[in-house]
Amino acid sequence: MQNNYRDELFLGGSSTINKEFPNSTSVKSIDYNRVTKTLMVVYRKPEVVYSYHGVPEETVYELIAAPSAGKYLADHIKKGGYPYHYVGATVANQVSVPTSY
Repeated sequence: MQNNYRDELFLGGSSTINKEFPNSTSVKSIDYNRVTKTLMVVYRKPEVVYSYHGVPEETVYELIAAPSAGKYLADHIKKGGYPYHYVGATVANQVSVPTSY
């Protein structure tokens, strides 16, 4: 049976999705704000953070379920034409992501 990410991620009515990708060589983690439709991506090498704006919730579910997070991100989000900007580099493996992104 396939994991139902919608049920798993939104128990309790959370307005955000936070997901780590321990097996990905390119994506460390994501934070998604359902209200603003902003996807924050922490890349592994180098450890930098980018935000992508106007990303549909369904696209985030597909990213989480994809066999390769890095490939999905490149093919569907980077090439998808979503506005983005560089947020910054991580410091000692810590990223301070604003709560109102």
